[in-house]
Amino acid sequence: MNTLKFQTQINAPKDRVWNALWDPANYREWTRAFSDSSHFDGELKQCKEIDFLDGDNNGMYARVETFKPNEQMAFRHVGEIRAGQRQDPSTEWGNNLESYSLSEVNGRTTLDVSVDAPDEYAAQMNDIFPKAFANLKALAEKH
Repeated sequence: MNTLKFQTQINAPKDRVWNALWDPANYREWTRAFSDSSHFDGELKQCKEIDFLDGDNNGMYARVETFKPNEQMAFRHVGEIRAGQRQDPSTEWGNNLESYSLSEVNGRTTLDVSVDAPDEYAAQMNDIFPKAFANLKALAEKH
């Protein structure tokens, strides 16, 4: 298991970055780097469960561990979803943490992301996250 760390600077206040991250339509845009049809289903609130899906309804389900609007969001992954059906808790992805933290100085936001990923997915995540960040920056920085 690897804990991967990513950081980007965005020329926008953190409330705009938060909206770019978690508004459902915006989420679909910035996560295209992972899958052209990435989306989530569920409620982004503390202790709620959420499904992260592609167009074929495959993906992961998670529990919202931390929900502090405009500051921090963290998910504890539970298991996989295949064809819209939740699978038993995963030994590969289960209990992995994915967290997003925002800090702002003079209208510029630093986004720090930490992702626990199985060894065989580390290279893929290291390749995709910078592309996703480019999409996110474009969304958050437009006026």
